[in-house]
Amino acid sequence: MRRGDRIGIVCCSNCLSKQDIPVIDDLTCKMGYFDLEPVLSDYLFQDKYGRNPSGKVRAEALMQMYADPDITAVWDVSGGDIANEVLCHLDFQFMCSSEAVYWGYSDNTTIANAIYSMNGERSVLYQPKNFTRTEGGMQLECLESFLNNNDDNMLLDFGYEFVQGEEMHGTVIGGNARCFLKLAGTPFFPDIKGHILLLEGWRGGVEQLTTYFSQLKQMGVFEQVNGVLLGTFTQLAEEGKYKAEDILKNFVPDYLPVAVTPDVGHAHSAKAVMIGGYYRL
Repeated sequence: MRRGDRIGIVCCSNCLSKQDIPVIDDLTCKMGYFDLEPVLSDYLFQDKYGRNPSGKVRAEALMQMYADPDITAVWDVSGGDIANEVLCHLDFQFMCSSEAVYWGYSDNTTIANAIYSMNGERSVLYQPKNFTRTEGGMQLECLESFLNNNDDNMLLDFGYEFVQGEEMHGTVIGGNARCFLKLAGTPFFPDIKGHILLLEGWRGGVEQLTTYFSQLKQMGVFEQVNGVLLGTFTQLAEEGKYKAEDILKNFVPDYLPVAVTPDVGHAHSAKAVMIGGYYRL
C-alpha cells in the first residue's frame, strides 16, 4: 500500500448502521490526507429494517475489490458475529493472484486466518476505523509511517514482555479468541504446528476465557504452537480481578513461551499485526 493507491472499503461481518455514515465520511476524508482513494462497497450498511445483506452478497462485494487491479488494500470496517458466513463464497485462489491485502479485526479474524490457511497470503489484523477515533492522531502518524515504509514502523511495532519463557518465533495466526475458534473443525482452520498463536478479545470474563483456553487445550493446540502472544482482553481488564496470562497458565505446558502485549486488541490505540507474518520475539 502506497500513497495514491485505491483502497477498498467493505463490511464482511455485521454491516454498519446509518448512524455510522459520519464515521465513514470522516475516514474517507482522512484517507485524502495521504492521497488514498477510497472505493466504497455498495453493501456497507444495513437496510432500513436493520438487516444485513446475505453472506454471498458480502463475499461478492469483497471479491469485486480483489478484481480491481488498482486496489492494493481492502479495509474491512465491520465487526460482530457473521463474518464466517462469507467464507464458502470466497475464491481464495483468485485472491492470491491480486496485490490487495486484507485488513480487518475482531470477527474478521475468521477471514484473515482463512486467507492464510487457504492460500498462504498475509492479512493485517487491524480496525481501520481507528483512524477516526479518540487515538486517531496517533494512528494517523502510524499510517504515515507505514506508507513511508519506515524502518521504525509505528503501525506494526508493538511492545511485549514474557511471562513464561524468554523467546518465540514463527508465523502468527489467531486474533480474536472467540472468533478464531469458529474455524475449528472447518477447512479454514490454519495449520498450527510451529506457529505463534495470538489471542485477544473484547467481550469475555473469566468464564469465557476458561472456555476458549479449554477448547484450545482439548484440540492439542498448545502442544503444537511455538508460543502464545496474549493481547488485551477488554472486559477482563475492565473488571480488574484477573489477568489473561494467569488464566492461561492453567492450560499450557510449562515449557511453552507466553508473552503479553498491551498494544494489540480492541483499544482505539491498538497496533496492527500481520496474520501470516513471521515474527521473532
